[in-house]
Amino acid sequence: MKRRPALVPPPGDTIREELDARGWTQQDLADLMQRPLAAINEIINGKRKITTKSAGELASSFGVEAQFWLNLESSYQLWLSGASKGVSDRAIQMSYAPIREMQLRGWIPSTGTVIEASKAVFDFFGVKSFKERPRLEAVFKQSADEITTAHVAWCILAMRKASAQCVQPYRASRAQELCGRLRALAAHSEEIRSVPAVLAKYGIRFVVVKHLRSTKIDGATLWLNKARSTVPVIVLSLRIGRIDNFWHTLCHELSHVINRDSFRIDVDLADTRMGEAANEVEERANAEAASMLIPPGEIESFILRKRPYFSAKSIIQFANKVGIHPGIVVGQLQYRKAIKYSHSSKMLVQIRDTIIETAVSDGWIPAA
Repeated sequence: MKRRPALVPPPGDTIREELDARGWTQQDLADLMQRPLAAINEIINGKRKITTKSAGELASSFGVEAQFWLNLESSYQLWLSGASKGVSDRAIQMSYAPIREMQLRGWIPSTGTVIEASKAVFDFFGVKSFKERPRLEAVFKQSADEITTAHVAWCILAMRKASAQCVQPYRASRAQELCGRLRALAAHSEEIRSVPAVLAKYGIRFVVVKHLRSTKIDGATLWLNKARSTVPVIVLSLRIGRIDNFWHTLCHELSHVINRDSFRIDVDLADTRMGEAANEVEERANAEAASMLIPPGEIESFILRKRPYFSAKSIIQFANKVGIHPGIVVGQLQYRKAIKYSHSSKMLVQIRDTIIETAVSDGWIPAA
Protein backbone atom coordinates (compact mmCIF):
# COMPACT_ATOMS: atom_id res chain seq x y z
CA MET A 1 0.00 0.00 0.00
CA LYS A 2 1.39 3.39 -0.98
CA ARG A 3 1.95 5.62 2.04
CA ARG A 4 0.47 9.12 1.93
CA PRO A 5 2.68 12.07 2.89
CA ALA A 6 2.00 13.28 6.44
CA LEU A 7 0.25 16.58 5.87
CA VAL A 8 -0.42 16.58 9.61
CA PRO A 9 2.73 15.51 11.49
CA PRO A 10 2.31 13.04 14.36
CA PRO A 11 2.46 14.43 17.91
CA GLY A 12 5.75 12.59 18.36
CA ASP A 13 7.43 15.16 16.09
CA THR A 14 6.52 17.94 18.50
CA ILE A 15 7.67 15.89 21.48
CA ARG A 16 11.02 15.31 19.78
CA GLU A 17 11.37 19.06 19.15
CA GLU A 18 10.63 19.82 22.79
CA LEU A 19 13.18 17.25 23.95
CA ASP A 20 15.81 18.66 21.56
CA ALA A 21 15.14 22.22 22.69
CA ARG A 22 15.78 21.23 26.31
CA GLY A 23 18.61 18.79 25.65
CA TRP A 24 16.55 15.96 27.17
CA THR A 25 16.52 12.30 26.24
CA GLN A 26 13.49 10.04 25.99
CA GLN A 27 14.65 8.49 29.27
CA ASP A 28 14.51 11.93 30.93
CA LEU A 29 10.90 12.31 29.81
CA ALA A 30 10.07 8.77 30.93
CA ASP A 31 11.44 9.58 34.38
CA LEU A 32 9.40 12.81 34.56
CA MET A 33 6.18 11.08 33.51
CA GLN A 34 7.00 7.97 35.58
CA ARG A 35 6.41 5.81 32.53
CA PRO A 36 8.49 2.97 31.05
CA LEU A 37 10.90 4.12 28.38
CA ALA A 38 9.19 1.78 25.92
CA ALA A 39 5.86 3.58 26.43
CA ILE A 40 7.44 6.98 25.74
CA ASN A 41 9.13 5.59 22.64
CA GLU A 42 5.80 4.24 21.37
CA ILE A 43 4.10 7.63 21.83
CA ILE A 44 6.91 9.44 20.01
CA ASN A 45 6.88 6.92 17.15
CA GLY A 46 3.09 7.07 16.79
CA LYS A 47 2.51 3.51 17.99
CA ARG A 48 0.59 4.64 21.06
CA LYS A 49 -2.03 7.40 21.21
CA ILE A 50 -1.84 10.37 23.56
CA THR A 51 -4.57 9.85 26.14
CA THR A 52 -6.06 12.37 28.54
CA LYS A 53 -3.69 11.14 31.22
CA SER A 54 -0.56 11.28 29.05
CA ALA A 55 -1.61 14.71 27.73
CA GLY A 56 -1.70 15.96 31.31
CA GLU A 57 1.72 14.49 32.00
CA LEU A 58 3.15 16.04 28.84
CA ALA A 59 1.62 19.37 29.85
CA SER A 60 3.35 19.21 33.25
CA SER A 61 6.65 18.18 31.66
CA PHE A 62 6.78 20.86 28.95
CA GLY A 63 4.65 23.65 30.43
CA VAL A 64 2.06 23.47 27.64
CA GLU A 65 -1.60 22.85 28.44
CA ALA A 66 -2.96 19.34 28.01
CA GLN A 67 -5.51 20.42 25.38
CA PHE A 68 -2.66 21.28 23.02
CA TRP A 69 -1.42 17.68 23.04
CA LEU A 70 -4.93 16.30 22.69
CA ASN A 71 -5.52 18.57 19.71
CA LEU A 72 -2.33 17.32 18.05
CA GLU A 73 -3.37 13.71 18.59
CA SER A 74 -6.92 14.37 17.39
CA SER A 75 -5.74 16.14 14.22
CA TYR A 76 -3.28 13.35 13.44
CA GLN A 77 -5.86 10.60 13.95
CA LEU A 78 -8.37 12.47 11.79
CA TRP A 79 -5.77 12.76 9.06
CA LEU A 80 -5.03 9.04 9.31
CA SER A 81 -8.72 8.34 8.82
CA GLY A 82 -8.60 10.37 5.61
CA ALA A 83 -12.02 11.93 6.14
CA SER A 84 -11.82 15.40 7.61
CA LYS A 85 -11.84 18.81 6.00
CA GLY A 86 -10.63 20.17 9.34
CA VAL A 87 -7.44 18.19 8.97
CA SER A 88 -6.94 19.62 5.49
CA ASP A 89 -7.45 23.12 6.85
CA ARG A 90 -4.97 22.50 9.65
CA ALA A 91 -2.47 21.21 7.08
CA ILE A 92 -2.79 24.52 5.24
CA GLN A 93 -2.22 26.36 8.53
CA MET A 94 0.87 24.32 9.31
CA SER A 95 2.36 24.93 5.88
CA TYR A 96 1.74 28.69 6.11
CA ALA A 97 3.89 29.32 9.18
CA PRO A 98 5.50 27.48 12.13
CA ILE A 99 2.11 27.37 13.87
CA ARG A 100 2.97 24.81 16.54
CA GLU A 101 6.03 26.69 17.67
CA MET A 102 4.15 29.98 17.68
CA GLN A 103 1.51 28.33 19.85
CA LEU A 104 4.12 26.96 22.22
CA ARG A 105 5.67 30.41 22.49
CA GLY A 106 2.26 31.94 23.25
CA TRP A 107 2.21 34.10 20.12
CA ILE A 108 -1.16 32.68 19.07
CA PRO A 109 -3.74 30.63 21.04
CA SER A 110 -3.15 26.87 21.15
CA THR A 111 -6.83 25.89 21.53
CA GLY A 112 -10.02 26.38 19.58
CA THR A 113 -11.68 25.20 16.40
CA VAL A 114 -10.01 25.21 12.99
CA ILE A 115 -11.82 28.45 12.16
CA GLU A 116 -10.72 30.08 15.41
CA ALA A 117 -7.14 28.91 14.87
CA SER A 118 -7.16 30.33 11.34
CA LYS A 119 -8.48 33.67 12.60
CA ALA A 120 -5.69 33.81 15.17
CA VAL A 121 -3.12 33.32 12.40
CA PHE A 122 -4.77 35.97 10.21
CA ASP A 123 -4.86 38.46 13.10
CA PHE A 124 -1.21 37.87 13.94
CA PHE A 125 0.04 38.37 10.38
CA GLY A 126 -2.51 41.00 9.38
CA VAL A 127 -3.85 39.00 6.42
CA LYS A 128 -7.33 37.88 5.36
CA SER A 129 -6.55 34.40 4.02
CA PHE A 130 -3.78 31.86 3.67
CA LYS A 131 -3.40 32.93 0.03
CA GLU A 132 -2.16 36.33 1.16
CA ARG A 133 1.49 36.70 2.15
CA PRO A 134 2.34 38.81 5.22
CA ARG A 135 3.33 42.34 4.21
CA LEU A 136 6.39 43.47 6.08
CA GLU A 137 8.84 45.92 4.54
CA ALA A 138 11.70 43.47 5.10
CA VAL A 139 10.10 41.08 2.64
CA PHE A 140 10.74 43.50 -0.18
CA LYS A 141 14.35 44.26 0.72
CA GLN A 142 15.71 40.74 0.39
CA SER A 143 14.91 37.91 -2.00
CA ALA A 144 11.74 35.89 -1.55
CA ASP A 145 13.85 32.76 -1.05
CA GLU A 146 15.50 34.31 1.99
CA ILE A 147 12.39 35.62 3.73
CA THR A 148 9.77 33.17 4.98
CA THR A 149 6.68 33.59 7.11
CA ALA A 150 8.80 32.36 10.03
CA HIS A 151 11.12 35.35 9.57
CA VAL A 152 8.16 37.69 9.29
CA ALA A 153 6.51 36.21 12.40
CA TRP A 154 9.70 36.79 14.37
CA CYS A 155 9.86 40.42 13.24
CA ILE A 156 6.19 41.06 14.00
CA LEU A 157 6.60 39.76 17.54
CA ALA A 158 9.73 41.88 17.99
CA MET A 159 7.98 45.02 16.76
CA ARG A 160 5.09 44.44 19.16
CA LYS A 161 7.54 44.09 22.05
CA ALA A 162 9.38 47.23 20.93
CA SER A 163 6.20 49.29 20.52
CA ALA A 164 5.45 48.97 24.21
CA GLN A 165 8.79 50.45 25.28
CA CYS A 166 9.33 54.01 26.44
CA VAL A 167 12.65 55.48 25.30
CA GLN A 168 14.20 58.90 24.76
CA PRO A 169 13.81 60.48 21.30
CA TYR A 170 16.36 59.19 18.79
CA ARG A 171 18.77 61.76 17.38
CA ALA A 172 21.23 60.64 14.71
CA SER A 173 23.64 63.40 15.76
CA ARG A 174 24.39 61.48 18.97
CA ALA A 175 25.45 58.29 17.19
CA GLN A 176 29.17 58.61 17.90
CA GLU A 177 28.49 59.41 21.54
CA LEU A 178 26.33 56.29 21.75
CA CYS A 179 29.07 54.14 20.20
CA GLY A 180 31.50 55.38 22.83
CA ARG A 181 29.09 54.63 25.67
CA LEU A 182 28.49 51.11 24.39
CA ARG A 183 32.16 50.36 23.82
CA ALA A 184 32.87 51.31 27.44
CA LEU A 185 30.61 48.40 28.45
CA ALA A 186 32.49 45.88 26.29
CA ALA A 187 35.47 45.39 28.60
CA HIS A 188 33.63 43.18 31.09
CA SER A 189 30.89 40.61 30.42
CA GLU A 190 28.86 41.74 33.44
CA GLU A 191 28.45 45.23 31.95
CA ILE A 192 26.29 43.81 29.16
CA ARG A 193 23.27 44.08 31.42
CA SER A 194 23.49 47.88 31.03
CA VAL A 195 23.16 47.78 27.22
CA PRO A 196 19.32 48.04 27.06
CA ALA A 197 19.28 51.11 29.31
CA VAL A 198 22.03 52.86 27.33
CA LEU A 199 20.28 52.21 24.02
CA ALA A 200 16.98 53.47 25.45
CA LYS A 201 18.67 56.68 26.62
CA TYR A 202 19.75 57.31 23.04
CA GLY A 203 16.35 56.49 21.56
CA ILE A 204 16.88 52.92 20.32
CA ARG A 205 14.46 50.21 21.35
CA PHE A 206 16.21 46.91 22.14
CA VAL A 207 14.49 43.53 22.14
CA VAL A 208 15.69 39.94 22.47
CA VAL A 209 13.52 37.35 20.69
CA LYS A 210 14.62 33.73 20.50
CA HIS A 211 14.82 32.55 16.90
CA LEU A 212 12.24 30.16 15.49
CA ARG A 213 13.71 26.73 14.81
CA SER A 214 13.29 26.91 11.06
CA THR A 215 15.43 30.06 10.93
CA LYS A 216 18.99 31.02 11.70
CA ILE A 217 18.25 34.65 12.51
CA ASP A 218 20.96 36.40 14.52
CA GLY A 219 19.56 39.92 14.53
CA ALA A 220 17.51 42.55 12.76
CA THR A 221 17.14 46.28 12.36
CA LEU A 222 13.53 47.39 12.23
CA TRP A 223 11.80 50.76 12.12
CA LEU A 224 8.48 51.61 13.75
CA ASN A 225 8.02 54.50 11.32
CA LYS A 226 8.26 54.62 7.54
CA ALA A 227 10.73 57.51 7.49
CA ARG A 228 13.54 55.31 8.92
CA SER A 229 14.86 58.22 10.95
CA THR A 230 13.17 58.50 14.32
CA VAL A 231 12.05 55.13 15.76
CA PRO A 232 14.75 52.46 15.34
CA VAL A 233 14.56 48.97 16.83
CA ILE A 234 17.45 46.55 17.28
CA VAL A 235 16.50 42.91 17.79
CA LEU A 236 18.89 40.09 18.71
CA SER A 237 18.03 36.39 18.84
CA LEU A 238 21.03 35.28 20.96
CA ARG A 239 21.03 32.16 18.79
CA ILE A 240 24.71 31.97 19.66
CA GLY A 241 25.03 33.42 23.14
CA ARG A 242 28.76 34.13 23.18
CA ILE A 243 30.17 37.53 24.08
CA ASP A 244 31.87 38.00 20.71
CA ASN A 245 28.71 37.22 18.75
CA PHE A 246 26.60 39.47 20.99
CA TRP A 247 28.80 42.51 20.52
CA HIS A 248 29.42 42.00 16.81
CA THR A 249 25.71 41.50 16.06
CA LEU A 250 24.70 44.47 18.22
CA CYS A 251 27.21 46.76 16.51
CA HIS A 252 26.29 45.36 13.08
CA GLU A 253 22.64 46.32 13.66
CA LEU A 254 23.71 49.67 15.11
CA SER A 255 25.54 50.34 11.84
CA HIS A 256 22.27 49.77 9.98
CA VAL A 257 20.54 52.24 12.32
CA ILE A 258 23.22 54.92 11.97
CA ASN A 259 23.16 54.60 8.18
CA ARG A 260 19.33 54.55 8.10
CA ASP A 261 19.32 51.29 6.17
CA SER A 262 16.04 49.65 5.26
CA PHE A 263 14.61 46.83 7.36
CA ARG A 264 17.34 44.19 7.71
CA ILE A 265 17.07 40.56 8.82
CA ASP A 266 20.52 39.10 9.39
CA VAL A 267 20.76 35.34 9.03
CA ASP A 268 23.88 33.27 9.78
CA LEU A 269 25.73 36.46 10.67
CA ALA A 270 27.80 34.52 13.20
CA ASP A 271 29.31 32.38 10.44
CA THR A 272 30.21 35.28 8.14
CA ARG A 273 33.91 36.09 7.98
CA MET A 274 35.59 39.17 6.54
CA GLY A 275 34.85 39.51 2.85
CA GLU A 276 32.03 36.95 2.88
CA ALA A 277 28.99 39.19 3.40
CA ALA A 278 26.07 38.84 1.00
CA ASN A 279 26.26 42.43 -0.34
CA GLU A 280 27.97 45.79 0.08
CA VAL A 281 25.57 47.00 2.76
CA GLU A 282 26.21 43.94 4.92
CA GLU A 283 29.97 44.10 4.29
CA ARG A 284 29.96 47.74 5.39
CA ALA A 285 27.97 46.89 8.51
CA ASN A 286 30.43 44.09 9.35
CA ALA A 287 33.40 46.39 8.92
CA GLU A 288 31.84 49.19 10.95
CA ALA A 289 30.85 46.77 13.71
CA ALA A 290 34.42 45.52 14.00
CA SER A 291 35.76 49.11 14.01
CA MET A 292 33.35 50.19 16.77
CA LEU A 293 34.92 47.61 19.07
CA ILE A 294 38.61 47.58 18.08
CA PRO A 295 40.34 50.21 15.90
CA PRO A 296 41.33 48.50 12.63
CA GLY A 297 44.92 49.69 12.88
CA GLU A 298 45.29 48.17 16.35
CA ILE A 299 44.01 44.71 15.46
CA GLU A 300 45.91 44.61 12.17
CA SER A 301 49.15 45.58 13.90
CA PHE A 302 48.58 42.90 16.53
CA ILE A 303 48.01 40.26 13.86
CA LEU A 304 51.16 41.25 11.95
CA ARG A 305 53.26 41.07 15.12
CA LYS A 306 51.92 37.77 16.44
CA ARG A 307 50.90 35.73 13.41
CA PRO A 308 50.82 32.75 13.31
CA TYR A 309 51.26 32.19 17.08
CA PHE A 310 48.59 33.84 19.22
CA SER A 311 49.03 32.77 22.82
CA ALA A 312 46.28 33.26 25.38
CA LYS A 313 48.57 35.60 27.27
CA SER A 314 49.18 37.83 24.22
CA ILE A 315 45.44 38.00 23.48
CA ILE A 316 44.63 39.03 27.05
CA GLN A 317 47.42 41.64 27.06
CA PHE A 318 46.14 43.12 23.80
CA ALA A 319 42.56 43.12 25.09
CA ASN A 320 43.65 45.02 28.20
CA LYS A 321 45.55 47.49 26.05
CA VAL A 322 42.56 48.38 23.89
CA GLY A 323 40.06 48.11 26.78
CA ILE A 324 37.95 45.28 25.41
CA HIS A 325 36.97 41.79 26.59
CA PRO A 326 39.44 39.09 25.41
CA GLY A 327 36.56 37.11 23.92
CA ILE A 328 35.85 39.96 21.50
CA VAL A 329 39.49 39.90 20.40
CA VAL A 330 39.22 36.16 19.78
CA GLY A 331 36.06 36.75 17.76
CA GLN A 332 37.76 39.36 15.58
CA LEU A 333 40.78 37.12 15.01
CA GLN A 334 38.37 34.41 13.84
CA TYR A 335 36.49 36.93 11.69
CA ARG A 336 39.77 37.89 10.03
CA LYS A 337 40.76 34.22 9.57
CA ALA A 338 43.84 34.70 11.74
CA ILE A 339 42.97 31.78 14.04
CA LYS A 340 40.76 28.69 13.94
CA TYR A 341 37.36 28.61 15.63
CA SER A 342 38.70 26.23 18.27
CA HIS A 343 41.45 28.66 19.35
CA SER A 344 41.05 30.19 22.86
CA SER A 345 37.42 29.09 23.02
CA LYS A 346 37.40 29.44 26.82
CA MET A 347 37.50 33.22 26.39
CA LEU A 348 34.21 33.16 24.46
CA VAL A 349 32.06 33.40 27.59
CA GLN A 350 28.29 32.94 27.48
CA ILE A 351 26.33 36.13 28.16
CA ARG A 352 22.75 35.09 27.40
CA ASP A 353 21.62 34.96 31.03
CA THR A 354 23.29 38.30 31.74
CA ILE A 355 21.49 40.30 29.05
CA ILE A 356 18.15 38.55 29.65
CA GLU A 357 18.14 39.99 33.18
CA THR A 358 17.50 43.49 31.85
CA ALA A 359 16.29 43.18 28.25
CA VAL A 360 12.71 42.98 27.02
CA SER A 361 12.68 39.43 25.71
CA ASP A 362 10.69 36.47 24.47
CA GLY A 363 11.70 32.81 24.45
CA TRP A 364 14.81 32.97 26.58
CA ILE A 365 14.33 32.45 30.31
CA PRO A 366 16.99 33.58 32.84
CA ALA A 367 18.75 30.82 34.74
CA ALA A 368 17.41 30.30 38.25
